[in-house]
Amino acid sequence: MKPNKDSYENIISFCDEHKIQYLGTTNVFPKHGHHKVAESLRLTYEENGDILKRIDQYRGFHTPKVITPNSYVCNSIKHSLYIDSSGCVYPCNMLPVELGNINQRTISEIWYTSEKLSKIAQLKWLDLKICNSCESKSFCSRCAGIALICSGDLCFPDPIECDNAHYRNSEYASVI
Repeated sequence: MKPNKDSYENIISFCDEHKIQYLGTTNVFPKHGHHKVAESLRLTYEENGDILKRIDQYRGFHTPKVITPNSYVCNSIKHSLYIDSSGCVYPCNMLPVELGNINQRTISEIWYTSEKLSKIAQLKWLDLKICNSCESKSFCSRCAGIALICSGDLCFPDPIECDNAHYRNSEYASVI
């Protein structure tokens, strides 16, 4: 993100002009085994905050979410899967937990019988001991995949989103 941090407005204009849906984010996502590389590309807290606020304006993201202890941690996992080029199936492209392989089992079998998928899909904020008590959780868009890649534990905080949530809490909580 550091080398192209000022180009996001051009990208948003391009997407708007061509009616392309987009999700703006300042996050530089780590991939399996490359956490340190992603870390070196991240913006500083100050750089991130300035851009995050402008991206949030585009996205309309300035109102806290209602998160209860029984809220599910990841709703997208209930309606999506990621299949890599060798047929390995994962809960999403960010979560390195292999659920099966479409060359050995049907997608339906994997979706309906995977204990790993069921366990991950049932995770609630109550299961996140640190995150559940965070004062910024209403502004959080944590990713279990990033938490797992960075800490080795699905239930630990997502360090990327922690900074974003704290920034949003400090900027938006007093406005509401």
